[in-house]
Amino acid sequence: MVRRNSFCGLIFEEPSFTRSGTDVTLEATKKKLSSDTLPRLSQTSKARRKKVSTKSRDEAINDLRKDHKKLAKNSLLNRRVARKKDTFYKQLQRDQERRDRQSEIFNREMEEITKNLKGIHSRLDERIKVLDCYNPPKVNPKLHRILQVALAGIPFQSNFDSIN
Repeated sequence: MVRRNSFCGLIFEEPSFTRSGTDVTLEATKKKLSSDTLPRLSQTSKARRKKVSTKSRDEAINDLRKDHKKLAKNSLLNRRVARKKDTFYKQLQRDQERRDRQSEIFNREMEEITKNLKGIHSRLDERIKVLDCYNPPKVNPKLHRILQVALAGIPFQSNFDSIN
């Protein structure tokens, strides 16, 4: 007997098996469907899927409990737990102490810098006194105006009399 499947291919079946009513499914297929593994969703009912998923979830929880017991005996894990027991406030206190140390170092460095700058400033004052550069020289107003015009690019006017 020949029939077509959905892929437009031909399937040949022996008439003796199909007409006789004998079950031709393989034994492995029967075992696979009867096991507690998840078969293809199109072949299962909702109740069966729920049964398998709850069972696999319970198994996963049991596995995690076993792993936790193993890990609880682990000394490295116990040390980590002890560190985690250190409270939040102790951590804040350590952070505050660290910031205090850093600010002390910063303040000392700033004091040294200000001392150095004061020394430099006093030496500059001494040199200015020696060179007598405190008071700038007096400038002729006409010369000052000419320099302003030359530097600023303002058009030169011949009204010098108003400046004097």
